[in-house]
Amino acid sequence: MGFSRKAIALCLIIAQLPMGSALANIYTPGSFSVDGAGSANYTIPIEVPPGTNGIAPNLALSYSSQSGVGQLGKGWALSGLSSITRCARTVAQDGALGGVNFDANDRFCLDGQRLVVVNGKAYGADGAEYRTERESFSKVMSYGAAGSGPAYFKVWTKSGQIVEYGATTDSRIEAQSKAAVRVWAVNRIQDISTNYLTVSYTEDSTNGEFYPAQISYTGNVAAATTPYASIVFAYEDRSDLAPYYVAGSLVNATKRLSKVQTKVGTGIVKEYRLTYLPDSAQLRSRLTAVTECDAAGSCLPPTKFAWQDAGAVAFTPQSWFASDRAAMLGGVDKMNTVLTLDINGDGKMDFVHQNHASNSNFDTLSIRPAISTGNGFTFGSWIDTGATGDLVAADVNGDGKSDLVVVGYASSSVAITVLLSTGDGFSKLPTSTLALASGPSITGYAPRVHVLDIDGDGRADIVLEHEEEGYPTPPSKTWLAILKSTGVGFTSTGWSQVAQAADGAASLQSVVTAFPADLNGDGKMDMIVLWRKEYVDTSNIWILPLYSDGQKLVPGTWSDTGVQSWQSGVALIQMMVPLDVNGDGLTDIVFYQNKDSAATGAPSRWLYTFLSTGNGFIATSPARIDQVTYPEGISASTLIDTIVPTDLNSDGRIDLAVSHLYTDANWVKRLALQPIISTGVGYVPMNVVSTGIEWGTIKGMDYNREEPVMLERGPGLVYGDFNGDGKVDILQQRFTDSESPASFLTYIAAGAIGDLVTGIETGIGSKVVLSYAPLTNSSVYTKDSGASAAAYPLQDQQSAIYAVNSSAVSNGSGSFLTTTYAYGGMKRDITRQMNLGMRWNSVTDSTTGIVERTENRQDWPYVGMPSKRTSSTGSVTLNSTETTYSCTDFVSSSGCPSAANKRYFAFATQSVVKSADLNGTQFPTVTTTTAYDTWNAATSTWSDLAGIFGNPTEIKVSTSDGFIKKTTNVYKNDTANWFIGRVTRTTQTNTTP
Repeated sequence: MGFSRKAIALCLIIAQLPMGSALANIYTPGSFSVDGAGSANYTIPIEVPPGTNGIAPNLALSYSSQSGVGQLGKGWALSGLSSITRCARTVAQDGALGGVNFDANDRFCLDGQRLVVVNGKAYGADGAEYRTERESFSKVMSYGAAGSGPAYFKVWTKSGQIVEYGATTDSRIEAQSKAAVRVWAVNRIQDISTNYLTVSYTEDSTNGEFYPAQISYTGNVAAATTPYASIVFAYEDRSDLAPYYVAGSLVNATKRLSKVQTKVGTGIVKEYRLTYLPDSAQLRSRLTAVTECDAAGSCLPPTKFAWQDAGAVAFTPQSWFASDRAAMLGGVDKMNTVLTLDINGDGKMDFVHQNHASNSNFDTLSIRPAISTGNGFTFGSWIDTGATGDLVAADVNGDGKSDLVVVGYASSSVAITVLLSTGDGFSKLPTSTLALASGPSITGYAPRVHVLDIDGDGRADIVLEHEEEGYPTPPSKTWLAILKSTGVGFTSTGWSQVAQAADGAASLQSVVTAFPADLNGDGKMDMIVLWRKEYVDTSNIWILPLYSDGQKLVPGTWSDTGVQSWQSGVALIQMMVPLDVNGDGLTDIVFYQNKDSAATGAPSRWLYTFLSTGNGFIATSPARIDQVTYPEGISASTLIDTIVPTDLNSDGRIDLAVSHLYTDANWVKRLALQPIISTGVGYVPMNVVSTGIEWGTIKGMDYNREEPVMLERGPGLVYGDFNGDGKVDILQQRFTDSESPASFLTYIAAGAIGDLVTGIETGIGSKVVLSYAPLTNSSVYTKDSGASAAAYPLQDQQSAIYAVNSSAVSNGSGSFLTTTYAYGGMKRDITRQMNLGMRWNSVTDSTTGIVERTENRQDWPYVGMPSKRTSSTGSVTLNSTETTYSCTDFVSSSGCPSAANKRYFAFATQSVVKSADLNGTQFPTVTTTTAYDTWNAATSTWSDLAGIFGNPTEIKVSTSDGFIKKTTNVYKNDTANWFIGRVTRTTQTNTTP
């Protein structure tokens, strides 16, 4: 729900007409607002010549600060063109979780609204009839067949229009390299008088891209007239490519909108020219100006947009703070004294300090939580887990807060100790022992422990991994044991072998490791297995995907990456970085390779990127990262300690921060970082910069090693967003022996989040100035707790999403109207894979002091509907509106319980408006009750479920001082022609006291 913006609307009107309406045409109109989620919105309507009987395009250039990248760059889109797309199955809607696979399991969405079959035919079949899940009373039909779905759709709207989707070749957008349709774009709209418009598209099947080319309107079938008015779109090439994949098909935006022309006949009426910030492969396109011109080329002053930059990579040290116990030591593999996690789910990374009775994982483990305050940490009390084994962070009960699990392994069983987060500490549950069915013979190291949600239920599961190296008897094998979360513990079916060596040869071999990954975007976490031949200099790295079906991991097909591991001199676990390179939600792979002189004639460092396609991987061009500028004391041969995946420039794509360990001119050991920026297809290395971080000496570490380490080891550094601003910070841990207390120091990443519009200026100089803050900021956002807290399968949400916290808008007299915003209670429904929005939001007029607050429903199917709105100043409530709702599922005569494959009509039955003067004097209360179709308000039941079409049959407005106005409507609903909601008679009666 958006904010009431009366004051801003007024000031915009003043700004638009400062000297009378004669000046209304000297600038390009636009409207500014802030919605209930905190997104800054700005809309420039495309003014078009009039159509026939209102059949004309309704287009706009629309900005939303929380939107992604489209054909107008970051945050901007061309709005007004409808489409039907494939969408994934969810548990709430379908009884099962799935992704888009271009098969019969896919579902369809009309402008984001799920379609539900109502005539009993198979989903996607020729002649299947649908309604939107949240009933809009439009009739939707699918026709023909194309691949695994319909060829096209037709929609009969309640207003009497007939809309076609994908009924022409150019509007039927096939998935790249497939016969199945990915998007059915609107191609024709016609009204009951046969006035129509058509839309044509340009489709680039190589890139899986499409965009509107022309809209033609003013045609009429009955009169046999062809359209004479049109809108023509022009595009230009872009270098900020962001390819992504859906079930193996590429979608790559290579063009951006540059011009919109409105025409009558062949003559230009108006032209909108779009100007972008000069972009490069590292920066996303930013719309900086929109200029409106006439047919002669005379132009109005442009509307201009100012953008916020992320700034250079830099870190600001805070103060050292100490624990009261020593760190956990024991060599390189035991440098895990700190485990990062979000204990209270507030979007700021916390940590736990681990301590064993001695330097062995076979001793009882104690942990101490350290809760981030945003500018420091608050230590809790030590907790003796009473358990031994590996400590991992996992949201066991799905409440959005990180719990802890101690996994202790024996030869044929595993001991699980769960510590549930209380928000400021942990509550230990009894240890349980799970028997593991027959499996591998395990000697030496215990199995690796992975945390991933294998069934997509929002509760973290655990996978144990054991590798049989194939020595002395090949081939090598990978064994996994899946431990599924019950919310308070785990269950397991035991070990299963999921993979063996890629080529099956009888030489010495080693399946090296496995990683959690989301390979196909179906909401269920998968895994990747890496393999290479051991002791073979020319060995390539092979990849095997393991796809989750919700119960087990199903192997795909081995593929050869062509990347040789021997040249790096390290284990594969230290060569590979799993991350999302292009921001499509799928896990890609980056390999680091340190080529030695024997291979290249000179040492060199490379990154090899493999993008996930949804059913495999595709290689992109490798990037050499050592040919850059280095600060004094650092060179291309300086030791690399860690490669950390993080979004350095806030563009939604995961970059890399490479840490270099070096000794400065004063022989002080320091840390430098090299930003390596994702282009969406690979990486571009930046110059190495010194952080000023001194890492000193840590017991038991050898800093002369020449190999890179991808894990969080080395100079006691841990990476995470510790202040919740969306940028990755550094936590340094310092200790010298096994007895002295450990101490910690945070280095906070400097700079702002980039790619946000911070200023708007119209052609006559009226301005909007915007300020943003992350939802981790308690002055802007309040997470629900206590009675308002979510219960599983809902989750309370808090993260570094940026929302508008203030706006200043020109008031027409040379100053600004300042408004501040606040939000609270954002939630997510795991079963619907759906954000439920804010439970409340408020806007404060800084001039008048008036606070407008909106409270929203978050229960299905009322999500987003306002339950209460108030306007107040001080202790006086000037206005309050409370709304009561009901709904139908077209199955039950009363109520509408949520279930799979159902549709819902939610409606307001009553609103009560109370108002008062500034001095607190109450005005009469106004109560409005509304009945729809066959709804009986007295019994809250429907007398005829088939007769529900969303028509208000009785509207009664009464005041507390005795005035009543009742309006009764009678409708004709012609379902054969789908002429719905035609009023045939209206009766109004007025009663006075």
